Amino acid sequence: MHFLLWILMVALWVSYSRPLVYKAQFKKGANGCLTAKGEQLQVGQFVQDNNTCGVIRCEGRDGKALIMYCQIPLPFAQCSVDYISTAEPFPRCCWTCVHVIDCY
Repeated sequence: MHFLLWILMVALWVSYSRPLVYKAQFKKGANGCLTAKGEQLQVGQFVQDNNTCGVIRCEGRDGKALIMYCQIPLPFAQCSVDYISTAEPFPRCCWTCVHVIDCY
């Protein structure tokens, strides 16, 4: 059930939020990937990327990984601006509206 929910969420995410997904090469870890912060990820495990609304998912024991994140909020959130929160965990940050303060 969890797997089907994950597939549905990714399908909706790909369709509506203009996500970016790209491959990354990390150092080889004990059972998968070693992130730049020194975190050990097993194959299939993912960790929140604190700099984006996204996650890093280890894809192989040789350090190959996928980085997935949202560019804009999902349309059903009806946000007034196209900014993404980095304070919310993925994937909730894909539909959380943020308020922007003009500093100029």
